[in-house]
Amino acid sequence: MNPVLNSNAQRLAVACAVLAPLAAAAAPVAWIDQPAPMPQTVSSAAAPGAPCTQSELLLTLGGQGAWHGQATQEVLLKNRASAHCQLPTLPAVELQSALGWQAALAQPSEEGADAIDLAPNDAVAVLLGTPGSCEATLKPDRTVVHRLRILAPGGGTLAVDGAHVDTTCGQASVLRADLHASRHSRPTAGSTQALTAQVRTPAAVAAGTTFNYVVTLRNPTDQAVALLPCPSYEQVLNAESGQQAASLRLNCAGAGDSVPAHGEVQFEMRASAPEASPQGGGVKLSWRLADGPSAGTVIPLR
Repeated sequence: MNPVLNSNAQRLAVACAVLAPLAAAAAPVAWIDQPAPMPQTVSSAAAPGAPCTQSELLLTLGGQGAWHGQATQEVLLKNRASAHCQLPTLPAVELQSALGWQAALAQPSEEGADAIDLAPNDAVAVLLGTPGSCEATLKPDRTVVHRLRILAPGGGTLAVDGAHVDTTCGQASVLRADLHASRHSRPTAGSTQALTAQVRTPAAVAAGTTFNYVVTLRNPTDQAVALLPCPSYEQVLNAESGQQAASLRLNCAGAGDSVPAHGEVQFEMRASAPEASPQGGGVKLSWRLADGPSAGTVIPLR
């Protein structure tokens, strides 16, 4: 054999031997079908605060989409103060129209529902919705509200421009409010709160089919995060045709029951794409680890 070719072959064999373990380590941990109780968001063990005032809150706009047949606009309220404060389960929202400021309707919530406690840097995602279709949408003229405000329960108001709330088919409603726990609230060392999450999905998925995606949990700290007891995660898919939600257990054993310090673990996930709707559009995927990080993205449906 040509000595040069033989030498190259040896180098290739050595390179493959070195890279093989790295490739194996990068493979996602296999998905397991193990249902679990729905995870509950934990903000802080500190005592709850007084009602949030205007000066304690920062109001910004989130994304637009669809939820349970409603056209939606997300609004974010962040606690920018150094102490806890509270918001109602469904904050009071008003929209500015040609007739002046009009209150958005509030969807009925559980009787006696607790207020939302915001630790410093925590945020609440308030979802506004309007009926997504009616005969009026066939006409060229639509009624869209671009300015809205939220009444702070402790006093004052916060307004924002640039919203897109289409009231052509009916009045806006406050559909829900979800707490987004801060990633800057000094989580306990070695806890799942110290992790970050990222989702990687296909470029597009076929409506009505099952697809796989990957969640990467990263640990930026100097201490390994144990996955014992093994946490559950919540997976929610929102589309024009409706919502799908599931709570499952991570394959912790497949990950060696921990996320190493300054390391990461990739987990394979599985979901069912919703059926396509006449209005088209994509599906919003939201993923959240119990008492840990969350991530999400929008996937086009084909």
